[in-house]
Amino acid sequence: MIEQAFNTKQESRRKALEQCLAKAEQELRRRQNGQEPAEEPLWLRIFRPKQHPHSAESDRNMRRQFQAETAPEQDESSDSVAHSIHRALKSKRVDRLRAEEERRLELEHQKLDAEAQRQESEEEERIEQLKSWEQAWTQCERLRAFVARWEQHVEAQYGPIQPGSPADAWRRWAHQAIDRLDPFSE
Repeated sequence: MIEQAFNTKQESRRKALEQCLAKAEQELRRRQNGQEPAEEPLWLRIFRPKQHPHSAESDRNMRRQFQAETAPEQDESSDSVAHSIHRALKSKRVDRLRAEEERRLELEHQKLDAEAQRQESEEEERIEQLKSWEQAWTQCERLRAFVARWEQHVEAQYGPIQPGSPADAWRRWAHQAIDRLDPFSE
């Protein structure tokens, strides 16, 4: 029975050791492939009873040995590679930020150009409207002068224009038509 208990305890230790070794091998493969380390500790733990006098010390020794075997080699070349990668990433970030700023400035410039073009177009429309009003007013003034000259001619030839006569009807129609064309009449 004691022997069976001893064998069971050894079997459980062997299983625990195999599990730890499997985890350590997985961790080593992860490190070699450049992946993030797992959250489990990197050292092997062999479970021993707490009362064993060498358990804590041998545990520490095994941790140190495992860490030494599995730790990536640190030398100047790996530091320079890391530094180069850091510089490249920083340069890429600076380039990205610069490109974003250039895009923002270009969009702002396009908005300003569009606004200036809109204002210029609006100004041209106002000038064209002003010219149109001036032409209409000038035409109305010429027509009024023509109607006044026509009245003088008719009165000089036939005397005063009588209300209700065909000449009076034409004169009233002409004044109404001119008023409709005049930009200043309401």
